[in-house]
Amino acid sequence: MAYQRTEKAGLLKRLKDEPRRFIQVIYGPRQVGKTTLVRQIMEDLDFNFCPIVSSK
Repeated sequence: MAYQRTEKAGLLKRLKDEPRRFIQVIYGPRQVGKTTLVRQIMEDLDFNFCPIVSSK
């Protein structure tokens, strides 16, 4: 099992509890695990996704 990000539980709860569809923006400095966090959450939700990563 990979390292689980500390933010994962809160974000996962928010995504499960919210009945409406919405876009969650995750931002921060490079190399801190933003894409890994999204991948872990999407795996838990059994949801196919395509991450869009931008440097700006």
